[in-house]
Amino acid sequence: MLLVSGKLANEKITIDDSSPEGTARIHVEFDKGKLVKADPDSTILFMGGG
Repeated sequence: MLLVSGKLANEKITIDDSSPEGTARIHVEFDKGKLVKADPDSTILFMGGG
């Protein structure tokens, strides 16, 4: 997430991953450092601050 809010803050970023159990796909999109979309709706995203 540091790259999303730092070096790539002016870009559109897509992250595709899977849950720790490996049974569900997770899709997250950021645009200019802001969260735009997270699928599934039950996705929990922890973003650090400072």
